[in-house]
Amino acid sequence: MNKSTIILVMSFWYLSIISQTLPDKIVIIKNIYQNQYFSKNEEIFKSDTIVLSNKKKINNLYTQLVRFDKEEQLLNRLGIDTTFTQNSPDKLLKGFNDNNKSKFDWNQKQKEFIFKKLTDINVYKSELNEYLYRYNLYSTYHHFPKFFKSHRISYCGMGTPIYNREYLILLYNKKDISDIFTSRKCPSGFNTPYKNRSNRATYDFKIDLLLNKLFKQKINLDKLLKGDDLLKYIVNQIIRNNTKELYKLSAYSFEKEISELSTDFDIISSEEVYGRGRYIWDEPKTIKVSLKNKYMLPNVYLQFLDSKYGSTLYSRDSIKKDYKEIISRVQAISFITNYLKQDSSARLDIYYFNNSGINKYNIEEVNKKPSDWKKQDEYIESLKWYTTNNIKPSFDLEKAIKTSERINCGCNYKLDSEFIKKAIFIEITSKRNASSIWFLLPDNTLILYHVNSYNIDDVTVLDIRLNSLGDSFELPFACLRFDKNGKLFEKK
Repeated sequence: MNKSTIILVMSFWYLSIISQTLPDKIVIIKNIYQNQYFSKNEEIFKSDTIVLSNKKKINNLYTQLVRFDKEEQLLNRLGIDTTFTQNSPDKLLKGFNDNNKSKFDWNQKQKEFIFKKLTDINVYKSELNEYLYRYNLYSTYHHFPKFFKSHRISYCGMGTPIYNREYLILLYNKKDISDIFTSRKCPSGFNTPYKNRSNRATYDFKIDLLLNKLFKQKINLDKLLKGDDLLKYIVNQIIRNNTKELYKLSAYSFEKEISELSTDFDIISSEEVYGRGRYIWDEPKTIKVSLKNKYMLPNVYLQFLDSKYGSTLYSRDSIKKDYKEIISRVQAISFITNYLKQDSSARLDIYYFNNSGINKYNIEEVNKKPSDWKKQDEYIESLKWYTTNNIKPSFDLEKAIKTSERINCGCNYKLDSEFIKKAIFIEITSKRNASSIWFLLPDNTLILYHVNSYNIDDVTVLDIRLNSLGDSFELPFACLRFDKNGKLFEKK
C-alpha cells in the first residue's frame, strides 16, 4: 500500500467518525470494586465521576471509542505476526521457549499437543487479554496459576481485599443517553476492551491513557512488551498453562521401558509425576505407571513410580519380582479388604518406588532419623528449665512439644530403619470418606499417616469416625497405628 493510499484510507476513516454526531456530553464513572479473598461477592468500594463538556476532549475520547476492532488487530498492532504463529509452531518452540527446555523432552506427542495451542489464534487472544489484565509497570513477567485466576485473586496479596477497577462511559445527546461503553474490571492493568450496548468492542490503549490522565493515574504504555518480547512471553505462558497435560504426555518418551511391564500387567495409564510432596521429593523425572492384573481385587491398583536414570528409567526387574508378595500382604489386611468390598466408590492404590514399597522421602516424613529423635529429647530436657526456675512459659508448652515432636519424630514410633524400609505405601480414596495414606509395616500393623482433612469432628476414614478414636492426634497427620483386624494400638 503506497503512501497516498494510506492517506486516503485514514482520511476516509476520520471523515466517517466526525460525520457521526458527537455527543453533547460524556460522563465517565470509575468504580472500584472490593471483594475478599476467596469470596465471589463484591461491592463498590469507591466511585468517582468526571463530566466532559469540552468539545475537544469529547472528540478525543469519542473518536477512540468508536474505532471498533478485535483482539487479532491488537496482536498485530503490538507486533505479533499471526500468520507466522499459525504456520511456524516448531520455530516458536525452539526460538521463543526459554524457560521450559530442560523441563520437557518434547517427544512427538508433546509436540503435537503444544503445536495445536501455539497455532490457535484464540489462545493468543486469551493470553494477551490476561497479560493486559495483570499488567504492572514494575514486574512485566508474571506467572498466574489457574487456581488464582479461577478465584479472581490478584497478585497483591493472599489475605488482603482485592480491588478491581471498572469504567462506565455514558454518551449523551441532548438529555438522552445514546450509548454506554463498559470496560472490563481489572486490578492493575489495562481496562480495554470497552464494549458498547451492542457488544461491539474497541481495543485501544489510548482510551486507557486518556482516562488515566483525566483521573490522574499513571500507566506507561512504553513499558508494554511488544514484538518478539511479547511473543516470547505468550509462548511461555501457553506452555506453563498446559504443563499438567504435557506431564501426562511425558511418558511417551519411555514407551519401550513401560511396555516391558505388559508381560505381567495391564497398563492402565502412564504419566510423569507432577509436582513434589506426598509421593516423592528430590527424585529426578519420575513416571507413574498405573497397573492392574488378575491378582488384585477389583478396586485395587498398583502404582509404579519409575525414576529416570541417565537416558532411560530404573529397571522393571524389581517390581516384576516383588509385586505378588506386596499385593498379597496388602489384601490380607481383613478390615481394609472388607471395607473395599462394601464401598463400591473406594479405590486402594499400592505404591512401588523403583525397587521398594516405600521411598526415602516418606521414611523421613513418617519416622525421621535417630539424630532427629535426639534433638527432640534435648528439646524436652531444655524445657525443664521452666519448672526448675518456677517460671511460667509465655507459650503453650504442650503444643510446643507436639509441634517439635512432629518435626523431629514424625509419627513418633521410632521404628528401626531396616524395619521401616520394608513398609508399603497405600493410598485409599472414596466418595464417602476422606482420602488417606497408610503404611503397612512388616509385622502387618498399619499406620494411618495422613488424612485429607483438618477437621477431626466431621471426617471419616474407612467409614470410621476419627473423633471416636480419641483426641490425642491432630489432622491431617493422624499417625494412628492399627493391627490387621483394625484394632487401635495405644502409642507407648
